[in-house]
Amino acid sequence: PPSTPPPSPSPSSPPPSTPPPSAPPPLTPPVMPPPPSQPPPSSPPPPPSSPLPLPPPLPPPPSLPPLSPPFLPPALPPSSPPPSPPPPSTPPPSTPPPSPSPSSPPPSTPPPSAPPPLTPPVMPPPPSQPPPSSPPPPPSSPLPLPPPLPPPPSLPPLSPPFLPPALPPSSPPPSPPPPSTPPPSTPPP
Repeated sequence: PPSTPPPSPSPSSPPPSTPPPSAPPPLTPPVMPPPPSQPPPSSPPPPPSSPLPLPPPLPPPPSLPPLSPPFLPPALPPSSPPPSPPPPSTPPPSTPPPSPSPSSPPPSTPPPSAPPPLTPPVMPPPPSQPPPSSPPPPPSSPLPLPPPLPPPPSLPPLSPPFLPPALPPSSPPPSPPPPSTPPPSTPPP
């Protein structure tokens, strides 16, 4: 009988051995942390930042604005034509003289109508003389304009050509002023 008890203690010993195995399992979870090592691959995103340098190419556009200045000069020539309209105001004075004559003899009105046509033809010849005097001033003005044009030639060479054409049109307006001179000739007759 006494020999039987000893066997029992031995079985009791195995149970304690079970707890130790439980400890090793916790070690496996620590292995999970390695996955975080994947985030490093996310570092490549910085390369995308490199595309940002592309914006610098935008600065070149500023060169285009120079084209706008050329447009301003053309606008100035148009302003010159308006002055020409004033001359017509002078001819009116010549018309009043004829009116008095009609008041005295109604029949005489027809004859006056004929003279007016003759006066227009006379007008053309005088203008031919005044033109010589008027042209001198225009040349002086165009000369100053050329200097400013040299700078823009690089980009807007085409625009400069347009400016010269605009100047010729401005010259015709000066001719209208001469009509103001013919009126004085009418009083003598």
